[in-house]
Amino acid sequence: MLPGEKHSGLRLLTAVLLISRITSSTLFLERGSRGVIPCPPVTSGQLPLHEITAQYWYVTRVQDGNLLISSFRGRVAPQNSIPEGVYDIDRNFSLVIENVTDSDEGIYFYKAKPRLRMVVDGHVTVAVKVSPKEPFPEVTECTRGAPKSECKAVFSHDVMKPRLTCSVRNVKPAVVLRWFLVYSDGGIELLSDRFDVEQSEVLENTFTTSTSLPLSSTKVNDKKFRCEAYGEALGATNGSRVTATVMEYPVLQTTPHLTSLQTTTAVMREAMGLISATTDKPDSIANALIAVTVTAALSITVNIFLAMAICKIKSTRRKNETKVREQRNTFCICLSFRTQIQTKSHIQYPMNVKMWVVNYILSRSRN
Repeated sequence: MLPGEKHSGLRLLTAVLLISRITSSTLFLERGSRGVIPCPPVTSGQLPLHEITAQYWYVTRVQDGNLLISSFRGRVAPQNSIPEGVYDIDRNFSLVIENVTDSDEGIYFYKAKPRLRMVVDGHVTVAVKVSPKEPFPEVTECTRGAPKSECKAVFSHDVMKPRLTCSVRNVKPAVVLRWFLVYSDGGIELLSDRFDVEQSEVLENTFTTSTSLPLSSTKVNDKKFRCEAYGEALGATNGSRVTATVMEYPVLQTTPHLTSLQTTTAVMREAMGLISATTDKPDSIANALIAVTVTAALSITVNIFLAMAICKIKSTRRKNETKVREQRNTFCICLSFRTQIQTKSHIQYPMNVKMWVVNYILSRSRN
């Protein structure tokens, strides 16, 4: 048993039960579409159309309360308060469901009355299906792009346990998946018919089937593996398949004249044949030297800027301190001069002029 497959037996049983309910006589109608349930005696030619005078369609059982719609002498009428536009009877006396929903699953009974003959009755089993959006199964490991029947799955050479995962998502009923190995001569070999079925979280009342194929870590390069899908949900694409060619990243040789770096994306594109091969690729020592050099250069640059900032701050602080001292000295001198003016009356200039000069100098020194 593969890792993560401890419940695969239960899921497989669930899938078998889902599929076993379907018989060969079940009619599938697409959810969200217009569905037509034919009247078998008419389609088989047993009853000529011109002989039918009355037609009745029931659901679940034949009783008055289950009558859906009737046709009598060309007049079609819904029954049991069913509004018009839900059901109809066409010219072939088939029951038409205008918009199929999950609730329309069940057994439908018909009664056809031909002229001068006994009533012909029978039933049709109807199931609702949801078809996949894509025509082919999806292999997760394949390169992205439009869904197609062939793709490439590229693995790194150092992946220890490579695997391929195939899935068909959001369908009803669940489908069956199988893995095959495809030989160069076109022959195939069944590798696995195990799969898991889970309730879809995206689309209501649908299922996702997936299967995972472990690959040998050696001798898988350029091998082809096919995933095939079977189920009523596939409709016309029943048996659709996708063939995945497994490839590994090429191991490129390093050269002394290293000039460029080759990214993982470039390697993948090269492996898929989208670009030409490149031989230049740095080894681990060169990468380490480049990293150390860049780190050292950044560290030196940061230290230089820090030193310059500290010096500028100190210089500005010294200038501010010198200016404060000068202003303080000027203030003291002017204050002393004003005191002398006030105490000595023998100075020649008028007192008011002298005081104005001193006050002006003091105000300037404060600023």
